[in-house]
Amino acid sequence: MTPSFLQQARQQIDDIDEIIISLLSKRFDIVQEIGQYKKQNQLPVLDSSREQSILDKIAQQAPDYAANIQAIYQEIMRQAKNNEQ
Repeated sequence: MTPSFLQQARQQIDDIDEIIISLLSKRFDIVQEIGQYKKQNQLPVLDSSREQSILDKIAQQAPDYAANIQAIYQEIMRQAKNNEQ
């Protein structure tokens, strides 16, 4: 039996999820390094101009899904700030 469209699409999503998880793990590793640097140099955790820059870039790169992806990134950045503290 050949895989149905739904099975193939779900497999593609599973493959993409593996990549996303790997990249998010790498992102959080870097966030921890940034957090250590900021502590050592007595810099604030929050950089609102950097956050806004990221959200603006999302709007340019993915205009059809900007609101959805921005919401996801806002949560990623919230978690990153928690890790930096």
